Amino acid sequence: MRRAAALALALLCLGGGYTRRTVLHGQQFPDALVVLVDNSGSMDGAPYACAVRQAVWVTEQAGDGARVRFATFGSEVVWQHEPGKWTKLPDAEAVAIARAWIQHRGTAGNTGLAEAVEEALRLDESPLGVVVISDCEPDGGHEATRARIERANAARKGGRAVVGVISVAAGADAKKFAILVAEAAGGPVVELEAKK
Repeated sequence: MRRAAALALALLCLGGGYTRRTVLHGQQFPDALVVLVDNSGSMDGAPYACAVRQAVWVTEQAGDGARVRFATFGSEVVWQHEPGKWTKLPDAEAVAIARAWIQHRGTAGNTGLAEAVEEALRLDESPLGVVVISDCEPDGGHEATRARIERANAARKGGRAVVGVISVAAGADAKKFAILVAEAAGGPVVELEAKK
């Protein structure tokens, strides 16, 4: 992204029952951006609706000419398009189609967050940014997931990617996990909290 991540995150405007609680600053995202949306069973209802909105919001922060790919992850990683196909921004129609596709995917299954990030990090793009939108309840636990992401990022042939997290779950555990990932990968963190 062309704008600093801190500025972009500070502009977050949420609807639908969520407020921004905490923003932790990180590196600027590059113009090749992968958006991974958690569609596991624990995301059902308001968290998933919020995640869909955040996926669109991420594209709104990117500069003209940035490229984006979308995937959902639960028990498996499912890409919206075949490998190598990116949406060049701004493209409101393509983003609307992506939003509808994410909504249609629905929620079910486990939370294979590490697998999703590992798969994204295998993309042959440099520099690369990855945004994870999740309730931060990964299979395998927080530390093991963070360690897997760190190893996969360190092994990238094209250099380390910037990985940031938008957490759609309140609570210290979700925040701690989001911070662990972002600190390991240099990205920003946004924590969302349901309105009381």
